[in-house]
Formats: sequence, structure tokens, C-alpha cells
Amino acid sequence: MQTMFAITPANAAALEAIVDVAKVSGEIDRDALVSMAETVRRESWMKECAAYLATKNTTTDEKAKIGSLMKTMSRNDARALSEIADPYKRGDLRQMIDALQQQTLSKVEQKVVKGAAEEVTRFFLPITDDRIKRIAGMLERKGISLELKTVRIGRRS
Repeated sequence: MQTMFAITPANAAALEAIVDVAKVSGEIDRDALVSMAETVRRESWMKECAAYLATKNTTTDEKAKIGSLMKTMSRNDARALSEIADPYKRGDLRQMIDALQQQTLSKVEQKVVKGAAEEVTRFFLPITDDRIKRIAGMLERKGISLELKTVRIGRRS
């Protein structure tokens, strides 16, 4: 679990203001701290997600939308960015699964790969970064180096 996040000067100033009020009053606003932590975490995730999408052959419309979302980085922007990234993450996951299925796997590994394969075709929940990291870790342990291509797996129309 990531414990350190980059913080923008604007967010640092907002956090400083929360602390300044606490120094005067002797109490700190829990909700303000939670909101600030969520904002910092969301903005960090969005930057990582945009960097990931920059490695993919996204459409011109998607590039424009990503640029627009990165200007404000609201909760709704994070959801919209997730919707853009999800088909590409599904494509990456499918490629990783295909590479693993060509290997000899333990029963536990087979179960993990089977669960990931089922997630690729379930479109009601997004692919999590944790799932991708676990499958990438399996590839690494197996000594498999994989050049991921841009594959987009979305809902069938």
C-alpha cells in the first residue's frame, strides 16, 4: 500500500491552513483532513493513470478528454478517467493471462489466473490496479518478460 504521495502547492497550502486553524483552536477538523487525504490520493492516482494511458495508442478524442480531466481532477474526473483506462487495463490483463496460461502453474496460481480471466469479461466492475500488480508479480516470478501492446477490451455494442 502506497503511503507517500506527491502533493501540489495548492493542496499543501490547504493542508497548512487546516493545521493553522488547529493550532489556534486546539482541535483539528477530521472531515477536512479526510477530504484532503482523499484529494491528494485521487490526484496522485489520476497522474499515474494519465502516465499509463500515455503509453497506449489512445484515440485523439480520448487524449483530449484526458487533458481536460487532468485540469480539474475532481471526483467525477477520476471516474471518467477510470472509464477511459479500464478497456486498456482489460487488454493488458488479457495479454498477461495468455502468457501465464502457457506456463506450468500451481493450483493456487491457476485459481488466481482463472479469477483474473473472469474479471476481463465482467464489465460491471473496473479492473483494479491490485489485480494487475498481482498478475504482473506472477509473470515476474515465472521470469516472463512481456511487452504489452495496446489492446482495448470493452463492452460489445
